[in-house]
Amino acid sequence: MPPAPSIEASFGALAQCLQALHEADLAANPGAGLVHARAQAVADIEAALSAVLDAFHAVYDAIDAGFPDVTLDWYGEGALALLLALRQARQDDPGAVRTLYRYHEQRPQPTRLAEYVFVDFAYEPERMDAFDVFLSWRDFAAWLEQPQAVTRLHADTVTAIGDYLGAGHFAQFAAHFGQPPERLFFNVVPLFVNAGVALIPRVSPLLSAGTTGGDLFAGWMEGAARADTTLPQVLCAPFLLPA
Repeated sequence: MPPAPSIEASFGALAQCLQALHEADLAANPGAGLVHARAQAVADIEAALSAVLDAFHAVYDAIDAGFPDVTLDWYGEGALALLLALRQARQDDPGAVRTLYRYHEQRPQPTRLAEYVFVDFAYEPERMDAFDVFLSWRDFAAWLEQPQAVTRLHADTVTAIGDYLGAGHFAQFAAHFGQPPERLFFNVVPLFVNAGVALIPRVSPLLSAGTTGGDLFAGWMEGAARADTTLPQVLCAPFLLPA
C-alpha cells in the first residue's frame, strides 16, 4: 500500500478540489456549458463532487497515519462522519447519492420544470456559499438504511449523521410543500465548511507554515463560521435543465 500523502498535500488537494467543484457548478448553470453540453456538464459536477469527497478522505488518512495522537471522533461527530459516509456511498456506487443535476437529468423530460424542496444551511461569511450543490436525501437515506455489512457504519454513526442534519424533519418539510420525499435535496457546500471548522482547531498546529497545502486550506477556511444545521432554510422552488 502506498504511503499516505502529507497532511499539507492532502489539505492542498482538498482546497483545489473544492475550487474545481465550484467551477463545474458555474459551468452547469444556464448561460454556460450546460446549454451546449448538458450531459458532460452534469458528469463534470458528479466527478468534481466525488473528487472533493475523496480528498476529504485523504485528509482523514493523512491524519490517521501521521498523527495518531490527534484526537478526532471521525465517526461520532456528525460534521465529519457525514462526509466520510457520503464518500463511502459514492465509492460503492457512483450513482448512490445523486446531485440535483443528475436526478433531474434522469427524469423522463429533463427540460421541463419540476418543483423541489431545498434544505440549506446559512453561515457567515457567505463567500463559500457562492455556489450550491444539492444532494438527494432520499438516495442518501436509502444507503444509510442498508445493513452495516454494506455501509460499514455503526448504528450510532448513522444516528449522529441524521441528528446533525436534522433529518427527522425532512419528511415534514416535503409534506408542507406538497412534494414527495424524493423531491427533497440538501446543500452539501455548507457541510464542507462545517467539516473544515471542526478540523481547523485540531489540525492547524500540524500544518507547516508557508506550505502550499496549508496556505490553501487556511485561505479557504479563514474567518469561516459553522453553519447551524438546527436552523435550516427550507424553500420549494422550480428547477429545469436547458434543452
